[in-house]
Amino acid sequence: MKTQTPTFPLFSVVLTLTVLLTAAMGFADTEVRGFIAQDTKWTADKSPYLATGSLIVNQGVTLTIAPGVTVKFNPNTALQVDGTLAARGTQEMRITSTASEDKVPGGWGNIHFTDKSTPSKLDDAGNYIKGSVLEYSIIEYATGMGGTGAVRVNVSNLLVDHCTISNAAGNGVSVYGK
Repeated sequence: MKTQTPTFPLFSVVLTLTVLLTAAMGFADTEVRGFIAQDTKWTADKSPYLATGSLIVNQGVTLTIAPGVTVKFNPNTALQVDGTLAARGTQEMRITSTASEDKVPGGWGNIHFTDKSTPSKLDDAGNYIKGSVLEYSIIEYATGMGGTGAVRVNVSNLLVDHCTISNAAGNGVSVYGK
């Protein structure tokens, strides 16, 4: 009696490997760090974004974060906004800022709007027009220690709308004025 060894056509093997590699590449983090010196948009198709170092949005520059984006921060990293941060998620597609590693309070720094950041502008009905905004966002596991807040606002106006700020090691939001 002759035993047959199953064979797989080469095409099937190549197709399977191509599908697996494409799927794996689609889930790779987009690494970000340093100065954001020109208007930039982070999109869901390149999410998640991994902050491997702290980020600074320069004055006069806008960082737009699209609905559905996740930003993971390594320990001891933060986002400083000297320009404009327009993070406008939707009820169905929120924007998430979280720790990249251990999901514990204080897993990363915070989002800090300095006195140079672009203040929010609203119309007479209270609707957002322009400037910095956090809308339909989740901010979790930030430091917020020493009263600085997971979201820190220094002498600026910031629209925070439909956001969840949780599991911070300290305050959720801190606002400092003159």
